Amino acid sequence: KELYYNKYIKKYLLWKEQEYRCIYTGNIIKLSDLFEENKIDIEHTIPRSISFDDSLSNLTVCYASFNRNVKKKQIPSQLTNHAEILQRIKPWIEKVEHLEERINHWKEESKKATTKDRKDECIRQRHLWEMEYEYWKKKVDAFTIKEVSEGFRNNQLNDTRTITKYAYHYLKTVFNKVDVQKGKITAEFRKIVGVQSVDEKKDRSKHSHHAIDAT
Repeated sequence: KELYYNKYIKKYLLWKEQEYRCIYTGNIIKLSDLFEENKIDIEHTIPRSISFDDSLSNLTVCYASFNRNVKKKQIPSQLTNHAEILQRIKPWIEKVEHLEERINHWKEESKKATTKDRKDECIRQRHLWEMEYEYWKKKVDAFTIKEVSEGFRNNQLNDTRTITKYAYHYLKTVFNKVDVQKGKITAEFRKIVGVQSVDEKKDRSKHSHHAIDAT
């Protein structure tokens, strides 16, 4: 049941992100149609069989008929209407450019900082902007690349690794020592503090298990 809820949340987020429009056809997606299984699909922009990427940045909501009968296992640049698709993602391209400007701004501010507190604040701001930049850059890349190289596949971080990457640097500006631990270590701590009994298996059906691990 929870998995279905998660799917619906993803659909809604992507729908808003796409300004309620199918990126491939340009047609408006009605809210009343959004959650119909055979009308609107969540599909992998770069097919998962090629990219191995199941993150939100590689997902698109679109009309099922187009996804199943036209796009199939193709990447967007292989579609005959690719030029039209590029026009629809123009706001995303501009967003990436804006985010890059913000990152550069905070890099410069960091260089000019005269106190540790100011420098740490600049670093935190830069990493926050970089996390958003990486998400949108991956979105744009998925719609613009001409071929999926081995290097491209290796660079596709999943959502958890992306958060870890930025959280580490962010937290280093607040705490003297920050360590990244493997899930196995977290699992042991859950049992030590009594959140989970020794023989109990972790319940992954709800996103709250991430909050429990973080605590």
